Amino acid sequence: VIVTSDHGWQLGEHGEWGKHTNFEASLQVPLLIRAPWKKKSVGSHTSSFVELIDLYRSIVSLAVLPKSQIQSDVDGDDFSTLLDAPQSVLKSAAFSQYSRCPGKRW
Repeated sequence: VIVTSDHGWQLGEHGEWGKHTNFEASLQVPLLIRAPWKKKSVGSHTSSFVELIDLYRSIVSLAVLPKSQIQSDVDGDDFSTLLDAPQSVLKSAAFSQYSRCPGKRW
């Protein structure tokens, strides 16, 4: 079971009212994972950073699907090892980008 949600809101912090900023309050989302066969993860949390882009590769790993079938252009990292060792750190930072430029973005 995986539970996540949309990102947060700025409610006047930094003079912003909305969710389209790169401030921490707008970027963080909840991410709860329960894999009953991963006993060490029960009741645990990690301090390691993960990104939502990592979900696909992690779900493939948890579902024991062949990783060789993932297309090479699929981004993200498999964070399922954190369920076996929640105290480990896979990433020391997470990155986000919000474009404020109208029009063509690529």
